[in-house]
Amino acid sequence: MTTSVYKSNLITLDEFIIEAQRKFPQATGELSQLLRDITLACRIIADEANYNVQREMRSRQSGQKFDRLEYLRKFAVEQFRFALDRSGMVSRVITAFSSGPLNMSSSTGKYMVALHPIEGIPNMAYNTSAATVFGIYKTNPEQPADEQTLLQPGKNLIASGYVLYGSSTMLVFTTAGLGVNFFTLDHEVGDFFLSRRNIKIPDDAPMYSCNTGWEYLMDQQDQSVLEYFRANSFKGDPYRFRYIGSLSADMHRILLEGGIFLYPKNKNSPEGRLNLIYECAPVAFVMEQAGGVATDGKQRILDKLPDKIDAKSPFYAGSPALMRRVGQVRDGKAPA
Repeated sequence: MTTSVYKSNLITLDEFIIEAQRKFPQATGELSQLLRDITLACRIIADEANYNVQREMRSRQSGQKFDRLEYLRKFAVEQFRFALDRSGMVSRVITAFSSGPLNMSSSTGKYMVALHPIEGIPNMAYNTSAATVFGIYKTNPEQPADEQTLLQPGKNLIASGYVLYGSSTMLVFTTAGLGVNFFTLDHEVGDFFLSRRNIKIPDDAPMYSCNTGWEYLMDQQDQSVLEYFRANSFKGDPYRFRYIGSLSADMHRILLEGGIFLYPKNKNSPEGRLNLIYECAPVAFVMEQAGGVATDGKQRILDKLPDKIDAKSPFYAGSPALMRRVGQVRDGKAPA
């Protein structure tokens, strides 16, 4: 009885979408349906990820080989292909684990979805966080759906977000004008419920996140930033280092606590390592809608026009004040 009363007082994702549509009389409901399709695939992936832990254990006991992570990569792509194809609203999907755009059955669908089906998937081997990252663009059905028409800057995004697979399954979603909102999946009911509304990133915080294992290959500018964090403090507190190894998981913590995430270019990856279309841009859109800043060290991420599907970019994102401070350090004008 207590559980049912508790859940009856919560807002489901569908209820939130209906409430949001009332603010936009011109809304057709298509974007809402597309979000439902994405979350359907994510619910299936979350369940399959849990099931395959048990399958992997049984395989080891029987001496059989079962590559759970490789299986989940393929499974996730197929789930999204099915979920995004059924409505006829999506004409193209740009995704990791695919050599090119996935063609949907409807060539006249007016949306393109850029997504990373499971970002940070190696973390799943150690029962830590991974995520699905997605961005939604409008396309012109009258234009040929070649690669050039698919290459859009992040500022053209109409919605983006990510779904974290961890101790709970959480959807973080934003579209311009609605802020950044968190929804937590109730596996018993099979639905996402609003858990936090209109998230705003703290303006400053003594925390940084970076794969420092690449430090020796970074430019002197970025090495100086890490040296600055190690040698200085913020309001008497030393800068804390936190790194999970999943872009979405690291950014999720920063959204809540403040701080900065850095993934600079290095000598082995002179263009950067993160994909601009389906990693950097969707996460940058979330960050900006929450009041944060996201750049490649010089240029706003959402202004960057990719020149190819697998375009990469350096990535710096976080609290505005800390982003300004990092910019000063990289320019050789470190604050006292």
